[in-house]
Amino acid sequence: GKRYFACKDGYGLFVPMDKLSGSLSNSTRSSSAARIDQDQEQQMNFAEMQRIFEDVTMQKELALMEVEKLKEETKELNVKVKTLEEELAAAKAAIPNEPEPYENGDIDDLDAVAQLKSLKNKNEKLRRALMEVNELVKTMDAERSDLVNENDA
Repeated sequence: GKRYFACKDGYGLFVPMDKLSGSLSNSTRSSSAARIDQDQEQQMNFAEMQRIFEDVTMQKELALMEVEKLKEETKELNVKVKTLEEELAAAKAAIPNEPEPYENGDIDDLDAVAQLKSLKNKNEKLRRALMEVNELVKTMDAERSDLVNENDA
C-alpha cells in the first residue's frame, strides 16, 4: 500500500504512508505533497457527490413529469372508456332481442338481417376495444404507482 507523491523539485518519491517522517528533507516535502493530494481528493469527492446529487435530482424531476404525463393519459383513457361504454350500451340497445324470422326472401327482411349482423359485429368490436383500453389503464396505473414508489424511495 505505497502512495506516490510528486515533489516540488520534480522527482517522484515513493513514500510509505506510515513512514512519512523519514529523512527530514524528504518528509517535509512529502507531507506537504500528501496534504495537497488529500485536498485535491476531497475536492474531487465533493464534486462527484454534487454531480450525483444533481443527477438524482434531475431523474426525480423527470420521473415526476412522467407521472404527470401518465395522469393526463389516464384521464384521457378514462374519457375514452366512458365513450366506449356508452357506444356499447347504444349498440346493445339497437339489437332487437328477437330477430324477425326472415320470410319469403323479402328485401326488407334481408336488409334487417344484414343490419343485425353489422350491429353485432360493431358490438363485438366495441367490447374488444373497451377491454383493450381497460388493460391499458391497468398497465398505466401499475407503471404510475411504480414511479411514485421510486420517487418516495
